Amino acid sequence: MKRENNLDLMRVMAAVAVAFFHSASNLTFKMASSESPAAGDLVTVMTLTFLVKVAVDLFIMVSGAFILASPGVYDLKSHAQKTWKRLGIPTAIFTVIYLLQNYLVWLRGIKEGVERFQTTPKEMALKLLGYLLKGETASHLWYLYLLIALYLMAPLIKKLLELTEGKHLTLAVILILWGWVSHMTGGNYLNWDLGFAAENSGFFVLGYALHEKYKGKKEHALRRFLLAALVLLIHFAGMAAFKGNTYLSAVFAPETLNGLTALEASLVFTGFMAVEPKKDWGRLSSYTYGVYLIHPLIGTLIAAVWAPVCGISFFDTASAPASALLNGAAVTVISFVLVHLWKSIRDRKTEKVQDG
Repeated sequence: MKRENNLDLMRVMAAVAVAFFHSASNLTFKMASSESPAAGDLVTVMTLTFLVKVAVDLFIMVSGAFILASPGVYDLKSHAQKTWKRLGIPTAIFTVIYLLQNYLVWLRGIKEGVERFQTTPKEMALKLLGYLLKGETASHLWYLYLLIALYLMAPLIKKLLELTEGKHLTLAVILILWGWVSHMTGGNYLNWDLGFAAENSGFFVLGYALHEKYKGKKEHALRRFLLAALVLLIHFAGMAAFKGNTYLSAVFAPETLNGLTALEASLVFTGFMAVEPKKDWGRLSSYTYGVYLIHPLIGTLIAAVWAPVCGISFFDTASAPASALLNGAAVTVISFVLVHLWKSIRDRKTEKVQDG
């Protein structure tokens, strides 16, 4: 994938947002379960929620921008092999790891008497199987399963783009609106239903369309970021104002796959395309996939150590706002450090093989 320093910076910031939010998510659970959450805490939670939704959309869009622009996408055999090597193998390995993690956490919950974990072995096995089938072995892995599907569909999507004769942005909007309506009206659905496929394909195409349209245009970055912030505030205000309305609450829901989130992500994406960072962000950007993959595991390991040291339950770690934010920061930093160490070791081995 060709490096673009501005989009590398965007990737790094998006990865930080995702890792931090997932690791501070106990704060969300606490505020959601509280009868009278403090206004400041609630705003903190919802701000994190909205920002991370945009971050995930940016990951999908930047993948579409580069994959759909690649001439090698029509070499079906090579493309499939690269997809399996880069995404399939790591995702398969960590699917097993996170299934095991879920099982061990479940056992810990049974031992500590946590009500939601009090199930029979059969019920536990069925629940874990359900996680696997729905792509929920960890809170973030749905994105990796999705990305594999989008990569494999890329030749077909590229052909569809050619047939639309330059109406790429229109196609992206149609697909996103289709998926948005499906999401609002379909309730809970499997991660591979038709509306879900349309919506995610729309984000994939949107990244490509915006990248091609705004490539080389370096003006109005601040204006786009300010517009993104304004739409985010409107989105947040609508969610707060209409949370009791069945229909409008669905329109303003803080969801990754939402038309308003798509607009926010589009403004952020084109904003980053218009900036010229002086620092080289390529190295850190290459860590983002690894950080995305491992950060929930790091969070669980930190909680397992933190709980006995503090003399509290494993399930109470990071339950207060301050400790949740500290936990989010710790997981994010450690994840980046570990991926850096892994890549450094791998690079040294590669150099030795080449020298030998």
